[in-house]
Amino acid sequence: MPVNQTILKTERETFNCIDDPVFIHDKDYRLVLVNDAYCRAAGTTEEAALGKCYWEVFPPGQGPLPECERVARENNQKPARDEVAVGDRRYISNSYPFRHSGTASPWYLHILAEITGSTMVDEKVNASNRLLQTIINNVPVRVFWKDRNLRYLGANALFARDAGYTDGEELVGKSDLDMVWGEQAEDYRSDDKQVMDSGMPKLDYDEPQTTPTGDKIWLRTSKVPLRDQDDNVMGMLGIYYDITDRKKAEDKMQRLATTDPLTGLTNHRQFDLLAVQYLKLAKREGKVLALMMLDLDKFKPVNDTYGHQAGDVLLQIVAGILKKHTRETDIVARLGGDEFAILLVNPQDGANAGIRAQNIIDEIKKPVNVLGHDVQIGVSIGIAVYPADGDGVKTLLEHADLALYKTKEMGRGTYTFYRNAVKS
Repeated sequence: MPVNQTILKTERETFNCIDDPVFIHDKDYRLVLVNDAYCRAAGTTEEAALGKCYWEVFPPGQGPLPECERVARENNQKPARDEVAVGDRRYISNSYPFRHSGTASPWYLHILAEITGSTMVDEKVNASNRLLQTIINNVPVRVFWKDRNLRYLGANALFARDAGYTDGEELVGKSDLDMVWGEQAEDYRSDDKQVMDSGMPKLDYDEPQTTPTGDKIWLRTSKVPLRDQDDNVMGMLGIYYDITDRKKAEDKMQRLATTDPLTGLTNHRQFDLLAVQYLKLAKREGKVLALMMLDLDKFKPVNDTYGHQAGDVLLQIVAGILKKHTRETDIVARLGGDEFAILLVNPQDGANAGIRAQNIIDEIKKPVNVLGHDVQIGVSIGIAVYPADGDGVKTLLEHADLALYKTKEMGRGTYTFYRNAVKS
């Protein structure tokens, strides 16, 4: 028996107890020891293998394994590992420097751990992941998930299309700041951070989103924290569905319930509700309100002469004038027919209510063309001021009506304050 086999007798007996292939080679990569598992894997015998370069036996190749060559070239005392494919089998090759007391030059030990079974597990896991992704891609909601740095880890196909992509993988590594919905990005990120920092979900809330075409849609969103096996928050999972059509329907119903369908102004019922709220606010903040009641003059002849369609157009023109001479914080309402009301918020102690009234009167009395007909109407206005003329909505309405009656009695086409009406 060669000397190297004599000195390796103990090692060979030890390595034969290992089920994984084991081999040792010298500095020239020639085999000096192989165990029984190695011979079985290589389909050879110990006598036939020894002395050959190991890649001529097993695992087959054109030269030393990269990790083996690296250890030998660098005289590295640390182990290295590499993955090796042999036919339909896979191994992890672990290389170790191996110096025997009976040899002058270094040797190298390899243990080949078969991971073919692990590959089967991996394939099953990959198959499960593919199935899961297929399911996620086919659910009728948008699904996405992010890491702690608020960057996307993945998404389903519906979400990807909303973002202007074809596949969720294209979003990986991006943030909302990179998306088409840039104007909403900070709000989205703030919600994400809140969910991850608190560890609590945020469920079923509405938010807007800008689409790749620049349109605005509405979402019903839920977000929950993603936790690792140690229950630490590692990211966030979100889902949402498009509720734009529902939102439009709700907004339409809201408009129908609160606005006059012809003019788009606040309707009578909504005006009463808002007036109560504004009055409570005025009482709390010490502000002034001015309530104006308006009746159109010479409207009925236009309606009778040119028809209801002309009358409707004229009412719409008047509504535009009233909105023009009021602020967004004021309430402009059509109470019915040709009757209107305006609640002015904090009109400087009521003084400029008269200025507003006169501006409205001057513009409404200008001739206008309605469906090809030149017509001219006017408007009469009565004004009651809170708190001087009453401390309740009902009282203010009654006093503004009384002032309006006084305006009509005086010849129409002007305005009257309640305090002046009761004095005359």
